[in-house]
This record gives sequence, structure tokens and C-alpha cells, in this order.
Amino acid sequence: MARHVLTSGSLARLELFDWGLRLSGTVISRWIVPTWEATYDQLAIAELVTLPASRIAVWLRLRGEPHAIGFLTVDSREILTLLQEHGVPVNRAITQVRRVEELYR
Repeated sequence: MARHVLTSGSLARLELFDWGLRLSGTVISRWIVPTWEATYDQLAIAELVTLPASRIAVWLRLRGEPHAIGFLTVDSREILTLLQEHGVPVNRAITQVRRVEELYR
């Protein structure tokens, strides 16, 4: 889930490493899903957001930059726990928005 891309199902994957994380498309979606990487210290916050009739996404914001991206998943709370273990500030309250653009204001 980014400003101009909203995917669901198994079209994207989240990988957590010792140094940070990577969001990328799967084999069938690499042409539309951008690869996005950040170190844990670059992340300002990880929070939960949802659109109407949507799964919950983990929304990742970078420190001092307007860039952000979300990952739609049923494992959102577990992902927040893993990010928190790496020192990332988390917000477990679910914010509901009507459109993705609202997350960039």
C-alpha cells in the first residue's frame, strides 16, 4: 500500500533482517510493487491503519521525510512486536482512513 499502489493477497512480501526491512513484490507483481527498504533507525514509527472494508496495514513512516508505505496483512500485531524489538516506535491503535491519500497529510 503506497500512494499510488494498493495490492492485496500474496502480491507483496515483508522481510525483516538484522539491519532493517524490505517490502517487495512477489514474482508475479514485481513490475507494479516497488521494492522499499529502510533500516530500523530510519523508521519514525510503525502504526496500524485500515481503509473501509480492508485488512489492517502496518504503516511505516521514515524520520524527517514524507515517504511512507504500508503492508496489508493479517499478522499486523505480530509485525509490530518484531519491529518494537528492534527499537522502532509503534502505535497499536488502529487509524481508519477513507483514502490512502489521507495518510500523507
